[in-house]
Order: sequence, then C-alpha cells, then structure tokens
Amino acid sequence: MTPTSRFRLVPMRPRDPAEPARTASTLELFFDLVFAAAGAFSVGIEVEIDVLTGDSELHAPWSSFAFSIPLAVFLLGVWAVAIRCNAERTVRTVLPLARLLVPIDPLLPVPFGLIAVVLMLTVAVLVWRQPVDRPMHRPVNA
Repeated sequence: MTPTSRFRLVPMRPRDPAEPARTASTLELFFDLVFAAAGAFSVGIEVEIDVLTGDSELHAPWSSFAFSIPLAVFLLGVWAVAIRCNAERTVRTVLPLARLLVPIDPLLPVPFGLIAVVLMLTVAVLVWRQPVDRPMHRPVNA
C-alpha cells in the first residue's frame, strides 16, 4: 500500500432524497442550533456596535436582544452537551441561572453590564468547582 493510496480523497456526493430513514437526529439539530447561536452572537455584537456609534436605525433595547438571546441559547447548549453530566450541583445550577439572566440585560440602561457580571461569575464558579468523575455507563443489573 503506497502512502498516496492510503489517503485517497473521495469527493463527497449529495445524499439521495429517496434514501430510507433520511432524517436528522435531535442531537444533530441541537448542535445546528448551538452553532447558529454562536454565529448570531457575533452578528449581534456588530449590531450593538452600530447602535452605539449611531450607524443603525435600531434602538438600544432591541439591538441588545440581538446578542443576548443567541448568548443564552449558546449557554444552554454548552450546559446541556458538555457541563450538565460532568458537574456538581452548584455548576449545574449556575449555568441555567446565567442563561436566564442574560436576556434581562437589554432592559438595563448599561449595555453589556449584566452580561459581563453574569459571565464573570459563571467563569469563576467553573474554575472554582472541579468536574465530577462519573462513569460513562451504569451497570444494568446493579
């Protein structure tokens, strides 16, 4: 076997629309939502910068929702996929609480004020509390 034949690239082909069981799983759709929220967050930051510099027709409370809602969805995704199963009770409580507090930020007169404090406290808790070692699979007949 030559090195070139071992790493032969095969072009991707589109999936057949008539393929049986051609559906996306709930996990795939959830990952799509989380990655879309991460992209929407950066766009929301751009919208907020345009509002602060006067280059946008949006007004302050509505433009702040453009980054706070995607950030809340992203926090939910990170909590659900990566942290929920490997964290103790404090961390499992702080992240959903942060997700609920982030969308309140647009209602305050200081842009990014509440979000900065909430994310700072969330990171502090994540650093302070260590992950919990849990077995990946529980015994069936235990």
